[in-house]
Amino acid sequence: MDKKAFKEFCKNEFEVHGFKKQRNVFYLTGHDLLCGIELQKSNYANVYYVNYYYFIGEFDDTTGQLKEVRISWLP
Repeated sequence: MDKKAFKEFCKNEFEVHGFKKQRNVFYLTGHDLLCGIELQKSNYANVYYVNYYYFIGEFDDTTGQLKEVRISWLP
């Protein structure tokens, strides 16, 4: 499977499960939960990493447009 076919396959699968794409990330909102999936191309091989993350909290935006979220923390 080439790069284009793989990305199209992922896009279709994510959208079937309710994820919406904004920029390079697919998002799914739930009750007090925001999930994100991002494909990241490896710099060292012809592979992709699937980055999955979630945010727990209240999300009152009902317009369907997600705002950019920046999160940082100190270890």
